Parts: sequence; C-alpha cells; structure tokens
Amino acid sequence: MGLDLAIDNAAARARLARLLAKGQKAESLDGKHVCWDLPVKVPIWLSRKRYFASISRVYQGERATAKFCGALAEKINDPLVRDCLRVQMEDEQRHAVAYGRYLEKLDLPFEADPVLAEAYGAACGENVPPQVQMLAYHVILENEALELQRTMRWLFPCRLLAQINSRVSRDEARHVAFGKIFLDGRFDHLDPAQRAEIYFWLKGLWHDCARATVRGLGGRLFVWAAKVLSEFDRCWSLRAKDLVDVGLITSAELVNVDHKVSKYLRS
Repeated sequence: MGLDLAIDNAAARARLARLLAKGQKAESLDGKHVCWDLPVKVPIWLSRKRYFASISRVYQGERATAKFCGALAEKINDPLVRDCLRVQMEDEQRHAVAYGRYLEKLDLPFEADPVLAEAYGAACGENVPPQVQMLAYHVILENEALELQRTMRWLFPCRLLAQINSRVSRDEARHVAFGKIFLDGRFDHLDPAQRAEIYFWLKGLWHDCARATVRGLGGRLFVWAAKVLSEFDRCWSLRAKDLVDVGLITSAELVNVDHKVSKYLRS
C-alpha cells in the first residue's frame, strides 16, 4: 500500500503539472549546453586535491538526492506527485553524471564524505515521516545546493564548472518549487512542540552538512572557512525563512526556538 500524500488543491495541482511539464522537457548536460572540451581550471589558491574534494561533495549530494527521490516515488499513491519525484530523480542522476565527468578530468579517486553520507542517510531514515524527509531534501538540502552553486560561481573561476552549474541550478530551482507546493499545509495538525522538534532536528542536519562542506577547505581559505563556521546563525537564517514559508514554524515561534537550538549547537 502506497503513502496517501495526495494534493487535493486544484490550483496546487495545476502548478505541479506545469513544473512536471518543464521537467520532462529538461535536456541533458551534453555538448549542446556544456563544452566538455574546456579544461578544468583549478584556483591558484587551492590545491588540486582540496578542489576535487569540494566538487566531490556536490557530486555526492546529487547521487543521494536521486536515490531518495526514487525510493519515495515508489511509495507515493498520487500519480502527479510520483511523476514529479521520478522526473527529479532523473534530473539528479543527470547532474551526478555531469559532476562525475568533471571530476574525472581531475583524475583523482573519489571518496564519499562520511559525515555527509550519515546526514543524507538520516534524512531518509525509516523512522522519519515522508513529510519531514521532503523538508530535509527539498527545503534544506536543495536550497543549500543552490546557495553552494552561487558561491562556486565567484569562488571557482572555471568556465566548464560554470556551464554545468548554470544548467543544474535551473533544475534545482524547480525542485525547490515542487517541495514548497507539496509541503504546503502538511504540518498544520502538529502542535508547536512537535513542530519545534522537527525544526531542531533539521537545523542539526544542516549544521552537519555545512561543516562537512567547509571542512575540506584549507590553505588560504582557512580564514574564510573559519568565518563561515562562526556565522552559522546568519547562514541558517535563510533556511529558517524557508521553513517559515512552508508552514513548519511561525516567525514568532522562530525567535524562541532558534535561540535554544543555537545554544545547543554551540555546546
């Protein structure tokens, strides 16, 4: 028996149908949009090994999200929601292939980051309700992927990587939009304490992923990485706003809950 996570609102279904149509028209990251003859340009202030590790984390995230979407799609009864998840799975698989091909040009062995692997695994654990899984992947991790791609545009001046990111970011924006439509009203039946508990867990998940992302940076980026780590509250505020937008928590509740979470994460 599949999960009864249907979307009954006609306007929401129409929006999902439009997103699905766009997704079905998405094109591969082949020579038409990405010039694979371009060389990989490693920043002069970053070693080849650390640069490879940074891109590897993006590659790892695409693979994990593809696996999540495929698994959840098999459990969903609503054919429209199921098709949206399957199209996203195909998007993520296509992204992973592109980033994998880029990494091959650097000719170094890929090693999955264990912290990220644990975080991605926790996000789709058997005891995590599907609505919360969607929050983790579509609101936290997908939005963070968009932020990371924006950062890479100015941090890593590689034309080939820029072409890949440009195409990928279009798909990721569509995935975020799908998540917001799907999650609308899903948490209205929960009391404030239950919603705060979910929020607390999500911020811990984001905290682990953010640390893993910057941990591999060193050398001249050490100061920059340290600054990022010291400003987690400010960085998290963007994701917190997204959680307010999908109705997990209200702006008024956020002030009190975020204070408690921040105090916990610093301990």
